[in-house]
Amino acid sequence: MGAHFTRAVSLHLQGQNFARVPESREAKIQAIDLRLDSRAVLAPLGRYGQILDYMREAEALANELGDRRRLGLVLADLGARLRNVGDHAHALEASRRAFDIATELGDTDLQIEAKYRTAQVYFAQGNLEQAASLFLETMKALADTNVASRTALPRFFVAWPQAWLGLAFSQLGRFTEALSHAEAALRMAERTGRPHTVIESRGPLGGVRLEQGDLQAALHVLEPGLALLRARGSATPTYCRAWAMRTHCRVPGSRHRCRAHRPPAASRP
Repeated sequence: MGAHFTRAVSLHLQGQNFARVPESREAKIQAIDLRLDSRAVLAPLGRYGQILDYMREAEALANELGDRRRLGLVLADLGARLRNVGDHAHALEASRRAFDIATELGDTDLQIEAKYRTAQVYFAQGNLEQAASLFLETMKALADTNVASRTALPRFFVAWPQAWLGLAFSQLGRFTEALSHAEAALRMAERTGRPHTVIESRGPLGGVRLEQGDLQAALHVLEPGLALLRARGSATPTYCRAWAMRTHCRVPGSRHRCRAHRPPAASRP
């Protein structure tokens, strides 16, 4: 996403300030959808607080309209953004509400996303067994040919549960499975041709290697991710940058590089 597109989305949203959204149902639906679409631009930039503000606005609009499907989509993303800013209790609540709505509507895609977001919160809280179980369920659902043939989830989504499952298994000491899933996630990410997904998939694979104690293998995975970030002119904290920082901190003589990769505390995985 280019800087001009990012600015265009931001300006469009500013022009649709919640208090100024026209009263028609169609205009309010468009306002919700625009806020949901803004994530594709803002998430790679690490602007989670801004996304959170937009999702709060979208939540209010969806509640006003009684639009359960859009409310579920917004709540699933609220689960992600609240986790991003460290509010795990409310992140879990939002993710569970999204799953309840998905079950009520029989919406398979929303069930998958809500379950994945719930697993991320469990991981952040240190509930690794629960996280791994839900990541595995999500991964299996995405691998189901019946689901895959009709899903509207973006192509790159399939890499994410695999990557996080790899991290969860590595934290549990299940390194063979961890490596298998993390490597599969990177292969999937590379097939999407989406740089942000590739960068974020390199982070977990590097993390697995680091948990194994193989510092050189971790750097071999992480350095290309950092190169992609530099090529995009991004200083945004990412899992790839954070794991690289941790790795460099353990390599003798690399403390200057460790400091160079240190992201803000709130952004570390």
